[in-house]
Amino acid sequence: MIESEQPIKLWINEQIIYDRNTFIKPGSVKKSFRIRLKDGKNTVLLKTVRNSGAYEIQDGGWRFRAQLFTTNDFEQREGDNLSFGEDWYWIDNEPFTNLYHALLEIYDGNECNAIDLLERLVDEYPEYPFFRIILIYALIKSGEDWQIKMARNELGTVITQMPDCLLAKEELAVYYQVEDKFNKSLDAYTSVIEENPSYLSAHLGLADLYLNQGYEKEFFNKIEYVKENYHDNARALASLIEYYIDKENYKTTNLLIRDYLSNRPYDWAYWEGLAKYQESAGDLNGAIRTYTYISQMLPMRTKPYLELARLYQRTGHEKNALRLYDEIINRFPRCSKAYLMKGLLLERQGENGINLIRTSLKMNPSDYWTRDYLRIIGGLEGERTPYDISFESDDINRVEQHEFPQADSVMLFNQMILELNDDYTFTETIHNLIQILNYKGRERWGEITIPGGKMTDIIEARTFMPDGRILEAISIKNINNNYVISMEGLVEGSVIEIKYRLKVDKRMIDDLNCFFSPTFTFADINMPYIKSQFVVSVPRWMDIYFPRERFRGKRDRIRKDDRIIYLFEMTNVEGIIPESMMPPLTEVAPLVYSTTLKGIDELSLWYIGEMWGKTYLDYRSRSFTHQLVSDCESDLEKAKRIYYWVMKSVKGYSGNIY
Repeated sequence: MIESEQPIKLWINEQIIYDRNTFIKPGSVKKSFRIRLKDGKNTVLLKTVRNSGAYEIQDGGWRFRAQLFTTNDFEQREGDNLSFGEDWYWIDNEPFTNLYHALLEIYDGNECNAIDLLERLVDEYPEYPFFRIILIYALIKSGEDWQIKMARNELGTVITQMPDCLLAKEELAVYYQVEDKFNKSLDAYTSVIEENPSYLSAHLGLADLYLNQGYEKEFFNKIEYVKENYHDNARALASLIEYYIDKENYKTTNLLIRDYLSNRPYDWAYWEGLAKYQESAGDLNGAIRTYTYISQMLPMRTKPYLELARLYQRTGHEKNALRLYDEIINRFPRCSKAYLMKGLLLERQGENGINLIRTSLKMNPSDYWTRDYLRIIGGLEGERTPYDISFESDDINRVEQHEFPQADSVMLFNQMILELNDDYTFTETIHNLIQILNYKGRERWGEITIPGGKMTDIIEARTFMPDGRILEAISIKNINNNYVISMEGLVEGSVIEIKYRLKVDKRMIDDLNCFFSPTFTFADINMPYIKSQFVVSVPRWMDIYFPRERFRGKRDRIRKDDRIIYLFEMTNVEGIIPESMMPPLTEVAPLVYSTTLKGIDELSLWYIGEMWGKTYLDYRSRSFTHQLVSDCESDLEKAKRIYYWVMKSVKGYSGNIY
């Protein structure tokens, strides 16, 4: 339902496809996504569909993001409603089974799915305010600022409906603490403790509040109270450990960690934390003893062995390290890091370890540090494709402005080199040369945004001036996981060179050996392309297909060492003139799409298998849910039973709800 006094319009690629007074025609769209609009007071959910791509919604001065989801079924209703076929995990008239599904989604890290389920539960079952509590939990866990603010507003509703709900009051105290409202937070925590003096989480929250305000005496008093009155005082010890780590008090921290581990001897994350802290404090022998104990207790984990070998190296016991690396390789023959670390140690000793390092890279092609290391020392073979080009000033053939009177700039060279690894991860190298024709081109390309983060390497960002000078970019800033590059020397006739590499170290779909390339287009709106190349390099054993292509140009296929390289090239492609109601660019521009799947049938079979398993989960979870709550007398008891079961059996510790 769209509720707004102002017209709401949905813009995609500068084209209106929805407003309050028009409807999308069934069959005119291909993929679907959901969009959540936030106007500061109410959250409005708008669902509509369109091709995949970069989505923006503009409503006056507002901008919103869109999140993809996977249903094509939708229907048109009267008024301002647009609705879709429901998601598979919703079961009508089964509120507690749906609650069970929502909690499992939270556990799996899919807070968005959980929030959708819980919002529907809250709307359809207002008589169960307990659902709203779980919704607040999911909103907070999502980490999105607007969702956290929404959770803050929901707390008042919960406290009004359930004045005895201590969890809601405790969360309110946490919000006051985050907002730096000490007195209100203190009153909220105190109120919870007065109602239930045994509420452990509130005591610890109050201790944290005291510490943040610098009241160390009150902090210690509260921690001592918890240690004296609760059998399981591990959480209090954890708070003390963090305090003494900040104070850099190694002796006390070490004793507290051991005290903690005496209460929870199988908390291996804390054992590893102890070893790391011992190392950071300079107690390397203590860290060696701790990692030795962990490796004895967890003989099938490689990390303790690797850390132990590294510490042997650090303490000068290189023979012990080499012996341990051999033991790891014999026990875990697919442990690429053992090959790498042993090879590096041998190289440091002046021996030949290059083959071990190459073996490590072959096992883990996504280890780009190792790839860069081999490239630096000249040990990387067959890595560069024959189409990877470097430009100098004399290599650039500029065009005349009168040749393209309607354009503000011209793409002299547009290239993507796609290199697939043996494990179906890949690297994209993007290389562009853009000539500025007029002042509009200067405005358009003064700042360039490319994907940022640790997986992006910027190779070139510079300007070739008409007089032969080469000017580097003024600045490169990482803003919201994007690199914003400010170019220098943009005048008529100058040429921008942007070259960067994206390293994708995750498969497209988990548990499926496949790859889908981004669609490479050989044209753009109002921008001529002089030369475009799409280069795909794959291992010789890997089959790759080009099922969707609208391409008339040069093709080539060559073999180089153990790889096969495909080339698609077009020259002198005119810019596309935009028209009213024009389809998306991918429907009209020349393009090539690549994949390792023979056809859609392979993907469909995998997808059906996944959905079949989830459908089976529906019926299984429904039966289990009925069995779990069979002896509960009230709906609130049923909700609590499900909540506690998921948190105990799946997620672990959670605060009590009264």
